[in-house]
Amino acid sequence: MELGKRFQADGLLDDARDIFWLEKDEIFGFVEGTAASTDLRGMVALRRAEFQHWQAMEPPADRFETRGMVSHNQSCRSTAAPQAVPDGDSLKGIGCCPGVVRGTVRVITDPRGAVIRQGEILVAERTDPGWIMLFPPAPACWWNGAACSPTRP
Repeated sequence: MELGKRFQADGLLDDARDIFWLEKDEIFGFVEGTAASTDLRGMVALRRAEFQHWQAMEPPADRFETRGMVSHNQSCRSTAAPQAVPDGDSLKGIGCCPGVVRGTVRVITDPRGAVIRQGEILVAERTDPGWIMLFPPAPACWWNGAACSPTRP
């Protein structure tokens, strides 16, 4: 963040948080004078536009196959037959920890600003490291057909 603040103060970036759109080698290469490009604003704009494009796309299938260049002409659609949607009030999955957990389910689609209360079961389509603060109060999580207990070894 400090480099972002300095780059913003020097007029290199519009916002200090734009530093997160740049790769580490691009940042240090700029500072050391070895960068292939000095247009930091342009790189930020390119990455932001690509990210907005990806956000607008349908999410990839949970499991898919690729051939050749992964980022070129890949549909990321599953080659397997779709699974039936479960009926009733219960879900089953593959546990990664032993035990049974019962509780209120909280479906969260975006971790930013989300609140999970002690004992609620976290349900998400997928997670990444940005979700880590939601795990401690949850006795169990459910995503992509797999159940886990983040509070148990």
